[in-house]
Amino acid sequence: MHLMLYHLPTELWRHLVPLKHVDIKTNLRFLIVPVVTLVLSTVPHIVEAQDSAVTIMYSKIGSASGASTEISIFENHLAYLSSGNYQIMPLPQILATLRNGGA
Repeated sequence: MHLMLYHLPTELWRHLVPLKHVDIKTNLRFLIVPVVTLVLSTVPHIVEAQDSAVTIMYSKIGSASGASTEISIFENHLAYLSSGNYQIMPLPQILATLRNGGA
């Protein structure tokens, strides 16, 4: 089983990186996800394999308190994913499907 990180377009994930803060540790932590996403997007991978799933993780969703994804941005992400050619499933359903050999 392979779990892959989904590569969000720049206009969606750029709001996740709060560069306005002075705290370097916080900024570095929030820069890791886009950098890892960029690196992983350059690695060839099979997206139609039956033994894989693409995942997105949000660590905190809430009001604009610095270290969170604002609710409006999260809603925009959901609208983007819902309008595309994506099959959206909760993680328990993905795991059950992969364990049963389905796609």
